[in-house]
Amino acid sequence: MKQPSTNLDAVFDDLKRRLDALGKNPAHDNEATRHDRLIVPVLTHPLLLGWDLNDLVGQASITLPSQLLDSHIFRGAEPKFRKPDILVTSSAFQFNALVVEEKEGQANIGDLNGYRFQLHEYQSLYECVWGLLTDGERWILKKGFESYHTFDSLDALKAGLGDLQHWIGKQSLLERKLAHGTCDLVIIVPSSGYGSFGGTVRDVTGGEFTLGNRDLLDLGQARSTILMLGDRRAIVLNGATQSAISELRQFGIRRLELIMIDSNDRDHVPGMKRLLDEYRHQIGRIYVSADRPASSSSIFAMLAERHHRDNLELYRIENADEHPRVIYNAPDSQLQLSLIAPSMLENMHAMLSPHRQEASTIVTLRNAGQRFVVPDHSCSAAMATLTKKMTEHDRTIVKLPQSDATVATNIISCNSTSTDVVRLGRDNDTIDRYAVDMNGRVVPLTDADRGNA
Repeated sequence: MKQPSTNLDAVFDDLKRRLDALGKNPAHDNEATRHDRLIVPVLTHPLLLGWDLNDLVGQASITLPSQLLDSHIFRGAEPKFRKPDILVTSSAFQFNALVVEEKEGQANIGDLNGYRFQLHEYQSLYECVWGLLTDGERWILKKGFESYHTFDSLDALKAGLGDLQHWIGKQSLLERKLAHGTCDLVIIVPSSGYGSFGGTVRDVTGGEFTLGNRDLLDLGQARSTILMLGDRRAIVLNGATQSAISELRQFGIRRLELIMIDSNDRDHVPGMKRLLDEYRHQIGRIYVSADRPASSSSIFAMLAERHHRDNLELYRIENADEHPRVIYNAPDSQLQLSLIAPSMLENMHAMLSPHRQEASTIVTLRNAGQRFVVPDHSCSAAMATLTKKMTEHDRTIVKLPQSDATVATNIISCNSTSTDVVRLGRDNDTIDRYAVDMNGRVVPLTDADRGNA
């Protein structure tokens, strides 16, 4: 018997062969053939989303909601056509799980996204949290009216398959529906009872640290961190500054696969404007903090303007439940960037708080079997989340938060003994408060210690 991973490789190899065959026979490449050869297999294969053919209701068999003719919009007049291509239902439990809108082959993910309003309408009419817009090669997953994730190729779909199965795979979705009464993701508030352990600190004085076969370049007090991907591509974490732009130019970076803006502070706006101008039409996607209403965020207003002008892909920095959200997979599948925090609940608390506060971002980088945790200026809630994660696997924390010495102390005290805390860049004052004793334990530095250093 073949191993599951080998079977999965064979499944995607077969899908690619089918796609190549359509490309070589344009006369046969249409919405109907993509439905038969690409879309239905992804929805129904047991190694993919696992729905049964009986769960897929075709357009001809879908009935309009009975209340539609009496609705406020359509009262007295039946709409000409209001049916998705596929309505995924549970034949056993009688509920609508997912609407699927199919299109003929599109040139890029942006062209496919141009049909999103049609999908939104179907989601509303058939009361589905989840909507899937696809041409069989490219896939856009909608959660409510938000673009929750996009896959611009079958390789990207394969790399993110675990997440897609968690969100809309039959087994996972039915488990949520039966346990919690919803197809949506479920917020679970974790316990705060965590243990404390010692850790070690390593100081990388040159500002560069090798992540497997990747390089993480940090800019010290400027807070931007650049992950070099090769082929003149990079990821920018923690916003953008003029020094970040200078470093990108120096290394000849031509495309930014992802930008993460984890703060709504007004002082980030000028740097982001320059970065967006520098890499106009060469940005994959942007994740932006959602810890305050968009109407009160200067940086969000600027990004919204660029979104309409340049068709930028904007996503919220938000994890809906305890399952890490994969936000980037390298084409070679060697590097994966996942979002741990903030959760939807933490963002809501930040928005509703009478005092201005930020929901902190924590991401993990996986590469060549190594796992690195990258926290920003963490608040107490995010520190609790990180503390819990620290007890589960061996890992390295890259660059502790600079702005809150108390939180940094707590994070250091919660690391396992096999965990390294890596200082990147210069002038990282928080880590300068600590040293490593002869037993490899982190100890606070006194003023006298600093004077003797």
